[in-house]
Amino acid sequence: MAGNYELRIARCLGFCGGVRRAMDAFKHLRTETPAAKPVYVLHELVHNCTVTEQMRSCGAVFIATPGELPEGATCLIGAHGVGPETEQLLRERAGCLVDATCPIVKRVQQIAAQLSSDEALVLLGVRGHPEAEGILSHAGTTRRFLVTSVAEIASLPELSKPVFLCQTTLGHEQADRVFAALRGRFPNARRDGSICHASSERQSAVEELVKSIDLLLVIGSPHSSNANRLREIGEYVGIPSMLIEGPEQLPDNLSGFYRIGVSAGASTPDEQIYRTVDEIRRRLKIKD
Repeated sequence: MAGNYELRIARCLGFCGGVRRAMDAFKHLRTETPAAKPVYVLHELVHNCTVTEQMRSCGAVFIATPGELPEGATCLIGAHGVGPETEQLLRERAGCLVDATCPIVKRVQQIAAQLSSDEALVLLGVRGHPEAEGILSHAGTTRRFLVTSVAEIASLPELSKPVFLCQTTLGHEQADRVFAALRGRFPNARRDGSICHASSERQSAVEELVKSIDLLLVIGSPHSSNANRLREIGEYVGIPSMLIEGPEQLPDNLSGFYRIGVSAGASTPDEQIYRTVDEIRRRLKIKD
């Protein structure tokens, strides 16, 4: 390899099954909907700016609330899901409503919905994230709490039957630490649901990768929860780690790093990965 540079790609990266399912749902709706009519999407289909712009160029219109949906329009619920009240409002307005919520997110929503009134939901999640908000709003109990860290466990009120759930895109080690803190305060706390398999696979692949590199590049959008978790794995072990959206955001000087590792979030399309990898190879004169 020229200059003794090495480019190492994570064994698992890019689109997960839930994202591909959501993208397929949009493509199907787009072909079934007259070209002159838009397909409305609540929030984003997935958290990736490139995907959002590509969809917009194909006739997607992104809305922030159900009230923005015109009566009788075609609408798509994104992979992160929504709460039951939001879904009902969409159904009342839409002529055609397709739910592209990731099946794993659906499962966590269902677990939350089955909680009894004497139980308390403690959800580890990201404040303001649509997946976390949707899970909370499905809860069968009014005692529901969102925590973002171990430190916030201490601020919870007294709970008789706490049930721990986790936003599917978070890190499994973080989830283990927070649940351990919850059990430390409430010994009868139980845990249900889990980090999704795709997120765990991508995190494990990066954990392997950082053992043999001196720079980690994660391709994804800044507001992607799962992409940020991958970057944090590198930071945790002291490896310089960057979250970039594509080749345009590569650092000017890559030549100071001889072993570069690349991963990508579960909502990052293949084309975005290929362009970035090709540009790294071109700059450092690394052959395939």
